[in-house]
Amino acid sequence: EILTEPAKTEEPAVARTLEAALGDDVPMGRAFAAKGLAVLGNRESADVVLSRLSSESEYWPRVQLAYAAQKLKVVKSVPVLIDWLLDRDENIQMAASRALREITGQNLGVNYDRWTVWWSQSRGR
Repeated sequence: EILTEPAKTEEPAVARTLEAALGDDVPMGRAFAAKGLAVLGNRESADVVLSRLSSESEYWPRVQLAYAAQKLKVVKSVPVLIDWLLDRDENIQMAASRALREITGQNLGVNYDRWTVWWSQSRGR
């Protein structure tokens, strides 16, 4: 809560603190930082979220990073989120699916193959 509450103020300066906290050693610290960035909604944080999304391996931070990518509409996160559909954990798959649906406007569920084909075809437009 200490990281997400300030985000509700909608002060853009809070984003830098939350972005720095994405590098926290404690997974829950990273998770709350990602949630705070989602709440803040500052699209300028998209690249930082994308960078962490690509490297995060812990459960809660991944769930919250998917949420942040969703809220910030990070289109560049689509390939990473599609890969997350192959995760063994159904919750990670669902978090990725929700984010993909909100970012792209497509509803292809957790079907990796359908998302891969759609993404490949949509990039050719």
